[in-house]
Amino acid sequence: GFPVTPESFLSDPSILSVSGDTHGVISLNSKQSTVLAVVKCVHNASGGDLKLEVDTVYDMRTFIRHSPIYMAPMTKDTIGTFTNRITSAADLDGMHGGGDETGALTNSDNPLGALWMSNNTDSESILYFSAVQDNTSGTRERNTWRLGPDNLKVVNTTQTPKVDGANYLIMTPAASGVEVNPSGSFPKSHTITILNLSSSHTIAFDASGVNLSVGTNESAIFAYDGAIWRRAFVSGNVSGAASGAVGRVQLSNGSGDHTSDADLIFAQGEVTGVLVNNGSGYSSGHTGAVVVDTVDATTKISVGDVLRRTNNAGAVIGTVTAVTSTSVTFAAGTLTALSNNDPLYREGRLTIDGVTDVAEVQGLYVK
Repeated sequence: GFPVTPESFLSDPSILSVSGDTHGVISLNSKQSTVLAVVKCVHNASGGDLKLEVDTVYDMRTFIRHSPIYMAPMTKDTIGTFTNRITSAADLDGMHGGGDETGALTNSDNPLGALWMSNNTDSESILYFSAVQDNTSGTRERNTWRLGPDNLKVVNTTQTPKVDGANYLIMTPAASGVEVNPSGSFPKSHTITILNLSSSHTIAFDASGVNLSVGTNESAIFAYDGAIWRRAFVSGNVSGAASGAVGRVQLSNGSGDHTSDADLIFAQGEVTGVLVNNGSGYSSGHTGAVVVDTVDATTKISVGDVLRRTNNAGAVIGTVTAVTSTSVTFAAGTLTALSNNDPLYREGRLTIDGVTDVAEVQGLYVK
């Protein structure tokens, strides 16, 4: 019979290792050995010097798997037909028929795994792995995962991807109502990624189920938790292309692209100290000079200044075209009505020339 443990089965005496004048003892490690055969002998008085006779030889040769590994796509149809392709452990169990020929991998509680290849209905190769994993309730169950390859489709209409179909979808729907509805069975952790390039139409994912939306100019990753689909990640798409002249500030235009502006305007204007001097005020659209007082207007206001009547972002009066010590004239008339003693504020422009460290800016907006 065979010994109980591999250590005693593959025991080996110590040997003497000689290297120059150095002598040492090295014990062979049986864990580094592979058994090729087991020879069973019996005593035989006429069996030569050792008086042994070989009774049985057990062939225990170990073969190393060759590389590469070649796989044939598995199907329950005739060769080259994949309507009834093998995509799950249940299909693997039933590929030879029923009765005594039905396998039991699906119902196996042990950690046996299986690896195989199949094709989808588009004759695209898919690699599968079947093994056991905890489900959402913590109960161990067998799943079959698609190991690869990833499958990218550029499409613009409603899609019903299967487990062996496209898992990356780049879409530009031309109208509303476009959906992506997963079809068939999926293992826990299967993901589908969608990129919506449309700036006008959203995409509904699993419309009859969780009904999650992929917004305009948005990417989303959906993952199956074993029961329902969940949105695992979402991100807006922003173009990296610059806009405008060299040196301008780049800003998002709200549609996934960049825009720029030559001027940064302070929301709170600069106090000029000049007041409107007209008892009856001026109506909106007034043309001609606006009478002012308090200080010499030419020392506080210049042609080209944009003036406002309130110290905020609104109530713009207009751009100055002429100024005297007691009057200010605006291009095409005033843009807002003026009352007597309204103060005039100049829009403050921010000009940066060189390195600037701005710790905090309040009330800044783009004109």
